[in-house]
Formats: sequence, structure tokens, C-alpha cells
Amino acid sequence: MFLPAPRFTALTNVRVIDSKQGYVAAGGSATINMPANRSDTLVIAWLASNENSVNDAPTISGWTSIESENGTTDFPLFRLMYKYGPGATAILDPNSSFDNAAYILWSIASAEASISGSNSSKANDTVAGVPNPPSVTTSADNSLVLAFGAVMEITATTSWSAPSGYSGLLTQSANESVSDNVVIMSAWKVVSTAGAENPGTFTHASAANGWGAATIRIAPA
Repeated sequence: MFLPAPRFTALTNVRVIDSKQGYVAAGGSATINMPANRSDTLVIAWLASNENSVNDAPTISGWTSIESENGTTDFPLFRLMYKYGPGATAILDPNSSFDNAAYILWSIASAEASISGSNSSKANDTVAGVPNPPSVTTSADNSLVLAFGAVMEITATTSWSAPSGYSGLLTQSANESVSDNVVIMSAWKVVSTAGAENPGTFTHASAANGWGAATIRIAPA
């Protein structure tokens, strides 16, 4: 008896394939590593530091910024960036001589070929609370939605929950004393039917302060 040869179906759906996170100390640029598994396609970066009325948000040299808050008071500085084919490393500048920068990187496979400002949105609040990433409208079925948050002047990176239905929660501290710190977070969801997607909040039993947030949708290739 001969069994038929196994059939393999290529993965073509847009999806997260890897991540990388960490922080860069204030006072100058530093080289950061990209996610090891990235296929040299699309990497999304979420960067943040504590509130500061004179500085710009952290940035990565040569990447495209699509959402940012600069020179803020009472909520974090933050920036959402992307690059296709970034290579193995990049240069991250905290843009501050006294506040460290935290970062989260997502490596995305089978993503649409271009991204514009219509892919994303941002939100913030100076009232003590938890990040509430805003709604986006997906343009195709089975799109990937990434939700991001940042909270100033806290140190808690554990006991966070992602928005309902979201997976892969990551949290990262800037590794400062509480009065100068920021904690960032991110999670993702594949949305099966095109339309409005409102992630809801990241939640924590006790950690709260001024916050920033962003959401991005990425259609399949």
C-alpha cells in the first residue's frame, strides 16, 4: 500500500513571526538588534520615554515615523515607526540626555507592500489611567492589528493584561527610577472581517498614570 506524499500549504497570511525588546540609556545613540526571525520584510517599532516638555520622542535612524508625540507634559513621549528590510541592526536615539528609551519591535511576514498614515492612529491622556489604543479600520479580511501603550512614571512590567482578544503581550521598562521611567506594552490580533477594530484597554490592578497609545492595521500581501 502506498500512502500519498504529504502536501504542504505555504503560509501566506499576514502574521507576527518574531519580536525584540529592550531599552537604550540616555545620552547618545546605540545600536539595537532586530528580531532574529524577520525575513528582511517588515519590522514595526514602538518607542517611548518619560514625559518631557523640551525633547522629541525616541527615534530610529532611517526608519519612517507614522505616529508620535513630542515635547509632552503629563503623558509619555512616544513614536510608532516601521521599515521594510531593515537588516540585522539599527541605531536608536533616545533624544534625551536624562531619560532612557524603551522599545518593542515586531517582525511581520506576508504584509502589504506599503504603509501610510491611514494605517494607524494614536491617543493619550494626562489623567492617571491605563493605555487605551484607538480604533482603526482594517481594509481587508484577516488583517493584523497591533496595539501599543506607554505609561509614565511607573515601574510595573508584570500583571498587565492585553486588550480582550489580543495575544502575545510584551511589556518593557526603560529601567529608570520611578520618577523618570516609562513602561511600554504591545499585543496583536488577526481580525477576520474588514471593518472598524477598537482594541480596548491594557489593564493592570494598580499601575496607572498619564499614558499614550497607538494602533496600526496591516493588511495581507
